[in-house]
Amino acid sequence: MENEVKKGERGELAQLTDHMAELGRMFEKANHQIVDYLLQRDSQATARPEAASPSADTSDLTKQIAGLAEKIDALGRAVPSVDSSQAATNAGASTEQLNELLRPIREKLDVLDQQNGALYSTMEQLRTHVDGGVQSLAELLVPQQQEEEPSSISGDWLTAILGPELTSDGALRVPCQQLLEGVLESNGPAQGLAGQLLVFRSASPERLPQLLKDLGEAYYRWQPKTAPGNNLFEEALVAYLRRTCENAGIYNSIELVHPGERFDSGRHNASSRGVEIVQVLGWIVLRDNGKVYTKAAVEVR
Repeated sequence: MENEVKKGERGELAQLTDHMAELGRMFEKANHQIVDYLLQRDSQATARPEAASPSADTSDLTKQIAGLAEKIDALGRAVPSVDSSQAATNAGASTEQLNELLRPIREKLDVLDQQNGALYSTMEQLRTHVDGGVQSLAELLVPQQQEEEPSSISGDWLTAILGPELTSDGALRVPCQQLLEGVLESNGPAQGLAGQLLVFRSASPERLPQLLKDLGEAYYRWQPKTAPGNNLFEEALVAYLRRTCENAGIYNSIELVHPGERFDSGRHNASSRGVEIVQVLGWIVLRDNGKVYTKAAVEVR
């Protein structure tokens, strides 16, 4: 009988050892899965929070915890009963000791189950917040239709100051805008030329010849001329002034001057002595018979 009891105890011990080994393997697997889940959660939260799927990530973890709990319950019932009173006493003692031994594990499983539930709830809240944030971001990214502010350099302003003859020429668009931008920026030479143009357009015919001289000097204050050659706006302005005078019955004309030309006291005015023009400060205004009406202001050396 004693040998049978000892054999029974050894069988129970082997069975308990097998169950404990299996339980250890399940704990190790659950531990790895928890670590993998947490790493995956952090990675998804960093890379693409909106792509997180908490229900898919936690389902396997929940199954593992439930499986561990079932295995512990089965382990608590694993010690078989025997007919002998001594065996019964030993089995009862073994069961109580086993249950006492497994109590911390049960508590740990309860904590894991609670943590798993908390993680699931947190992931659901995170997903809700992410969905709301994505929606808000999408609304912010929708281009808002804004009322266009009227340009301070509109065609109306250009025409009002420079006249339709200059502003209607597409080739003069850039210099016309540069002139008006200078006016708006309180550039003195630009304001001076624009003012002379307004005066010229509103002047009586008898005043036009003298205003031609003033316009030439205003132009070269805005666009100093220190090299030979004419620019497009310069030539267009001279042609516009000539046509305006002709339409008013005035037949004065303009002759342009170039740096490098020889100084001629009958055609040029200079504040210093010299023989060569180095900078043009005005143009020559001629009478209808070709004689000089006003001289061109120049600098010489």
